[in-house]
This record gives sequence, structure tokens and C-alpha cells, in this order.
Amino acid sequence: NVTAPGEDTFPYDCGTVVDLLAKPAEGYSFVEWSGDVGTVDNINAAETTITMSGNYSITASFGLFAGGNGTAEDPYQIADWYHLDNVRNYLSSHFIVINDLDSNSIGYTELASATAHEGKGWQPVGSTAGKFAGSFDGQGYEICDLFIDRSGGSDVGLFGVLDEAGVIENVGVSGNVTGNLNVGVLAGKNEGTVSTSYSAGSVTGDDFVGGLVGKNEGIAGNSSSSSSVIGDTRVGGLVGQNSDTVSDSYAAGNVTGSGYVGGLAGRNEGPVSNSYAAGSVIG
Repeated sequence: NVTAPGEDTFPYDCGTVVDLLAKPAEGYSFVEWSGDVGTVDNINAAETTITMSGNYSITASFGLFAGGNGTAEDPYQIADWYHLDNVRNYLSSHFIVINDLDSNSIGYTELASATAHEGKGWQPVGSTAGKFAGSFDGQGYEICDLFIDRSGGSDVGLFGVLDEAGVIENVGVSGNVTGNLNVGVLAGKNEGTVSTSYSAGSVTGDDFVGGLVGKNEGIAGNSSSSSSVIGDTRVGGLVGQNSDTVSDSYAAGNVTGSGYVGGLAGRNEGPVSNSYAAGSVIG
């Protein structure tokens, strides 16, 4: 819908400055104004003005993402929480983040806050039934204020399960995450590649609980976590359990558990190189 706030009809005197407001449906976001936009103040702003000097036909365009077509050459662009939420519907596509996301970003209250989804917060992207098999490049931006409270759930994190073809890189994620099995701030379970990424905040779970990744069955490299981690078994500052590869990474958060507890990895069954932990460990 396109409305001119405070006006019921659309005839205006020449030279009148008219407010324009584009209102997207839920799950969509404004992309741009098109058509006779010569006197539109900002074609990239959902709320802008137009100076009337004739008859105009103007269209507001909306999309599931801020741009891109999902290919490696032209990834979908993520600029708000609605865009991030839409990743779950394109699990084999390619994505880039184009700005920081936090509690002030569009869609936060509805999708990632403590009141979202009946108090459960963010719904992880990807699951055992449908793993994330695309690429996600944060381009150095941060995703902050993430809230998840799914204490009875498995594969809990910003991403639930990463397929062996999936790649997450160059992103920072911070927030408070609670789950049961396979719990991490960035990903509950990684079967693919996580690189040049970091996490902060807190993680609480039962089994396979890690500051960055709960259960690592893929590659985790050049990454770190300062998250505080609390769990029962297989609890680690970076990963709860490593069954593949960890390299050039570190953990600085405090870790508390009862069985298989470690500063870097709670339980390790794979190669670890050039990595360390600096937080306290209780368990």
C-alpha cells in the first residue's frame, strides 16, 4: 500500500510537497520507488516526499530481501530481521549482510525479541529436516540482541543445523540462547564450515552446548567466542563437542558443566590446532 499521510484524495496544487509512505506486508520490506520519480526526494526511503509539478504514476516496490537474486555472484542482501528470517525459505541460496542488526532494527520485536513467538524468541534457521546448505557472509557486520528460549528444543542457535555444503563466515552474533541439545549462539550443529566468526553473550543447555557451536561435525576456523556457557555434559567455550576440525580459534568465556567440560571444547574427537581457551572452567 502507498499512502499520503493525512490526505484522502490525490489532487494537489502545483508545487505542493506531498508525503509518501510505503507500507509493506509482513515479511516484506521496502525496496524503492519507481516510475515518475524525478521530484521524489529519496527513491530508496519508504517514507519520503514528492514535489507536485504535473501528473505522476509512482510505484512502491517490495521484496523479501534488500536486493540480490540469491546466486553466488549476486547474493540476497540482508538489512533487517525480516530479511534474516526469510533465509529459512531459501536454504541453498547465497546471502550477505549489509549492515548491523540489533534491537532497533526492523522486525526485531516480532522475530528475535523476548516477546517473539510466544516468548521463545528467534526460530533457528535450518533443522535436521532442512539444513542450511547455502552461504552466509556477514561481511564483518554484527547480529546483536538475539534472544532464544527453547529449553526443550534441539539444534538451537541463530542457525539450527548447517549442512556439509553450508558456509557461515565473517559474522559476529551476540545474545542470550537457551536450548536442550546442540546449542550455540551461532549454530546448534555444524556439519559444514564456520570461519572468521565470533559470538558473545550467554548459552544455556543440557548436552552439546558451546559458545559458538553446540556440536561441531564440520570445520570451525579463525573464530572465537566470549560467551558464558552453562550446561550438563559436553560443554565447551567454543564448541560443546568437536568431531571434525577446529583451527586458529579461541574461547574466552567462562564454562560450567558436570561431564566432559572444557574451555575450548567439552569433548574432542578430532584435530585441534593453533587454538586456546582463556576462561574459567567449572566441572
